[in-house]
Amino acid sequence: MSKILVRPAEPADRNTLVVFMSGMLAAAGEIEQNRAKPDDAAAPHTDDLLKDIVTQDGAVFVAEVAGTAVGFIACTLSEESGAYIREEERRFGQVNNLFVVEGERGRGVAEALMVAAQDHIQARGVTHMRLSVLQGNGRARAFYERCGWTPYEISYRLSI
Repeated sequence: MSKILVRPAEPADRNTLVVFMSGMLAAAGEIEQNRAKPDDAAAPHTDDLLKDIVTQDGAVFVAEVAGTAVGFIACTLSEESGAYIREEERRFGQVNNLFVVEGERGRGVAEALMVAAQDHIQARGVTHMRLSVLQGNGRARAFYERCGWTPYEISYRLSI
C-alpha cells in the first residue's frame, strides 16, 4: 500500500477540488434526486465552500497517494445559538465535505483525512464535531460509525 500524504489545500488545488466536488455531487445524485447536476453545481459549490473556510476558521485538506490527489475533506467551526444547548457544548467542528476517489476507497484515505480535520478542530479548543450524511449513503454511514461517530439529530422531509 502506498503512503498517504495529507496536506492543507493550496489555491492551486481549486480545479482538483472542483473535480472531487463533482464526483461527490454525482454520488449524492444517485441517492437523492433533488441534487443539482454536478457539471452545473461543482464549481460554484466549491467556491462557496472555500469562502466559508475563510470566514468560519476552517480548513481543507487534500490527500495524495504517490503524488496524485485522491481525496479531500473540508471542515469549519460553527456555533449553536440558543440557551437550549449548554454553553460549553455550543461551539463545534463541522465536517462539510469528504470525498475519496473510487479506486482509493477502503485504503485508509478517508481515515487520514478525518484525522487532519479532527486535529484542526481540536487545535481550536473545540471538543466535538458534527457532520451530515444522506440517509441512503450506507457506505459513508458505516465508515463514520466505524470511526466512532454516533447519530446526533435526524432530519425528516415531507413532499407536499
